[in-house]
Amino acid sequence: MKKRWPILLGVLVFLYSLVMYAPLAVVYGYLKPEGSTVELRGVAGTLKQGSAAGVVVRGETAVRDLRWTMSVWQLLIGRAAFDFSGSGDGLVLEGHAALPVTGGVRLSDLRASGSVKPLLAALKLFLPIDGQLGLDAQKLVLDNGFPTQAQGSLTLNRLAWKLGREPLMIGDFQAELVPVDEGLAAKIKTLGGPLDASGEAALHADRSYDLHLQIRAKADAPQPLVNMLRTLGAADNQGYYHIRRKGQMESPAVEAVQEVSE
Repeated sequence: MKKRWPILLGVLVFLYSLVMYAPLAVVYGYLKPEGSTVELRGVAGTLKQGSAAGVVVRGETAVRDLRWTMSVWQLLIGRAAFDFSGSGDGLVLEGHAALPVTGGVRLSDLRASGSVKPLLAALKLFLPIDGQLGLDAQKLVLDNGFPTQAQGSLTLNRLAWKLGREPLMIGDFQAELVPVDEGLAAKIKTLGGPLDASGEAALHADRSYDLHLQIRAKADAPQPLVNMLRTLGAADNQGYYHIRRKGQMESPAVEAVQEVSE
C-alpha cells in the first residue's frame, strides 16, 4: 500500500500539469460544446493563465481581449475560480469569477466602466442618450446566463439627451442593487443635475420585471427639459411624472426556438 502512494501522487501531478499547462487552443478545440450559444475566439495560453481575443454570444462579440488567471487552490473546494479582465463596446471590466460544480457562475468584486450605450442596447432602449456608467458589484450570481442575485451599485453620470443640436443634460443617477428573495431589486435615486428622480426596479426569478420611476424637473431645469417631461403625461399634485413598466424577459429555451426557426 505504501508503495502505491508515490505512484498515485505522480499520476495526480501528471494530470494536474496536463490540464493546467496544455495548450488551451488545442484543449478547447476538442472540448468545445456543439451548439453552444457562447464561443471563445482567438484562444491562447493555458487554463491556468490564458486569453481570448473575443467572447461571442449568439453571433455577437460581447467581450474582447479577455484575460484570466486561475486560482488553483479553489479546486480543493470543488470549483474553478479566475481573476479576469476584458473590454467590449466601450466598456472595461474586471473581477473574480467562480464556477462551482453545482453549476452557474458567481462573480465578485466586479467593476465595469465606460459608455452607457451598451447598457441601453441590452435593455432594448434605443434612445439618443449618452453618458458614462460605473458598476461596482460585490456579488453577482448568474444561472444559465440570467442574474439571480446581486449586491452593489450602478451609477450613471453625465447623462445627456443628444437628439437636438445641443446636448440636453439630464444628470447623474445611482441604482443600489440589493439582495431579495428569488430575484433582484434596485433602488434608484438622483445624485445631481436638473432632475429629481427616485424609484424602484425588480427582476424576478420567473424572468418578469417591473419598474416604477417618479421624476420631476428642479426649479433651475432648462425649459426644453421641462417640455420633454410634459410628454410623459399628467403630473401628480407634487409635480412628479410617473413611469411604470412591466414585462417578461425571454427564456433561453424560447430564444433557442427562435434561432432554429430563423
